[in-house]
Amino acid sequence: MSVLDKIKKRRFYPVDLGDGNIVNCRALTIGELRRLEALDKELKTPFVMGVALVDDKGATEFTKTGEESDVQFAERVREAIADVSTETISAISQAIGKIGKVPEVETVKN
Repeated sequence: MSVLDKIKKRRFYPVDLGDGNIVNCRALTIGELRRLEALDKELKTPFVMGVALVDDKGATEFTKTGEESDVQFAERVREAIADVSTETISAISQAIGKIGKVPEVETVKN
């Protein structure tokens, strides 16, 4: 396995929702972050949930179809999570933000 293949391998982390339920999520890739920037504000959270939520083996919970645009994907995820509480979405979003935080250049130098 090449170094590039090793760093592309996506790790995932458990998120405790506080009620005994645990879900897994991963950080977004740089490519996904770029695609996220192009979306309208109301579709950003569903897009993040769609690409970052994974099962116990690391496979994405929501799979984007070949014909589906990022907007269509985010809209489909938004419909799927419509009945999820904002508290739960917030907990997952915060966890994704923590694991995906890119270090500042100054931090890397030290």
